[in-house]
Amino acid sequence: MTDVLENPFTDDYRAFPAEGVKSLAWKNGKLMDWASGDVQYELDGSKHGPTVFYPYRFDAVVVSPSGEFAALYERLGTKAVVIGPNRLFRELNRSYYHADVYEYPILFFRLADSREALAHCPEEYCDLIIEDPATGARWSKAGSGRIESMFHSRLAANAAGNRILSAGWYWHPSDTVCVFDLKPTPDGLDLGLFDKCCNLGAEVSSAAFNSLGQLIVTSAKDADDLCDDEPGERLKRGKIGIYDFREQKLVSLAVLEAEAGTLMPVGSKYVVGLFEHPKLIEVATGKVLYHWPELKTAQQTSSIIYHKPLPPPIALDPTSGRFAVADDKQIVVVTLAPDLLK
Repeated sequence: MTDVLENPFTDDYRAFPAEGVKSLAWKNGKLMDWASGDVQYELDGSKHGPTVFYPYRFDAVVVSPSGEFAALYERLGTKAVVIGPNRLFRELNRSYYHADVYEYPILFFRLADSREALAHCPEEYCDLIIEDPATGARWSKAGSGRIESMFHSRLAANAAGNRILSAGWYWHPSDTVCVFDLKPTPDGLDLGLFDKCCNLGAEVSSAAFNSLGQLIVTSAKDADDLCDDEPGERLKRGKIGIYDFREQKLVSLAVLEAEAGTLMPVGSKYVVGLFEHPKLIEVATGKVLYHWPELKTAQQTSSIIYHKPLPPPIALDPTSGRFAVADDKQIVVVTLAPDLLK
C-alpha cells in the first residue's frame, strides 16, 4: 500500500483502489467522499459505506475545520446542502447568474473567536456573507461583502480567522482577487475590503494565504496585464508573488518555471500547484522542485471552468502538508516532508 519515493520532498506516497469517487475531502485524518453517500476511506485502503443516497448532481464538497459540518455542492450549479451534527440538513442556493460558468463560492472556516463559520453568496453573486453553519443566522453586516460586478469564487481564509479572500472574476471577464478584513462590531462582522492588494497588475489566476498569513498570488502565462503602464513593482503574467499586509506591498516576485494553477500553500516558502499535475514550487524563485506527472489534475487557472474538463476529486490538507487525488481506479495520497512546513 505504501511506496515512499526516493526524493527529499516526499515523506509518503500511497495508492489504494477506489472506483466511482465523486468528491474528496479530509476529515480527522481520513478521506471522505460525501457525494457518493458518505463513503469513508482509511489510509490503509479500507472502505466504509455508502450509508446514504443524495439524489442530485453534487460533485464537490467543503468541510469545516472540526469536521462537524460539510457542504455538498455542484461546482457549476446553484444548489448546495449543509450536513452536520444531530442529522442537521439544510439547503443552500446561489444566484443563477452565470452559475454554469464559474465555481460555486463556498467555504467553512474558523473565526478569530474560534466559532466555525460558513461563507457563501446565497442571494447575489457579488455579495459575500458569513453565517452560522448550523442555523444560517447572519453574522456579517448587510452589504459589507458586496462588490459590484465581482463574481465571488474560490474562497479561502487565513489561519488567524481575521481575513478572507475571494479569487473570482469581474465583468468582463477578468480574474482577480479581493481580500476582506473581518472586524467584529456591535452589529456583526464587518467585511472591510483591503483594497491595497486588489490591483496587483496582471490578472490574478490563483491565490492563497501562506502559514504567515501573507497572500500568495499567481498570474497565468496567458493572463491580461491590466496595469502595464503604472509605476512600481507589479504582478506580471507568468509570475508568482507574495503580498505582505503589514508592509502593504509585494515582498517577493518571481517568474514561474511552469504554470501553477490551483495552489495549496506549504508552510511559508512553498506551494503545490495543480495545473495539469501536482508540482512543488519554491515561491521565492518560481522553480519547480519536484512534480508528480502521473497524477492528472486538469488545467484550472481561473474560477471560470465551464470550457475545460473539470478537475478530478482532490483533497488538500495544507496544515499537514498532504494532498489526495482520485481517478476512476484509485486514490493516491502524497505526504510532503515535514521540513517543508517550516
